[in-house]
Amino acid sequence: MTNEELLKEMETAFETQGEKGLEAYVIEHFAELPKAVQGKALMSFAQDALDTEAGEAAIGEIQEQGMQALEILQHFKNEVSQAGATQA
Repeated sequence: MTNEELLKEMETAFETQGEKGLEAYVIEHFAELPKAVQGKALMSFAQDALDTEAGEAAIGEIQEQGMQALEILQHFKNEVSQAGATQA
């Protein structure tokens, strides 16, 4: 699967199923993601786990998690764009 296809599927997962859908997709296709995106995803998942463990589920944190999901998508979109520009 190309990076463009992965990005499209990640965006679709987020749009149709929200953060949990994106998370499930990233976990399922983790090995296919570029290393930089894998690192961002791991950091996000680790932060989520720490927040859950600490019992902190305030609205602000939920919003932050949504922003992190969007940042992962944006980072991957940038990676895809740069790869496309390099190949052109």
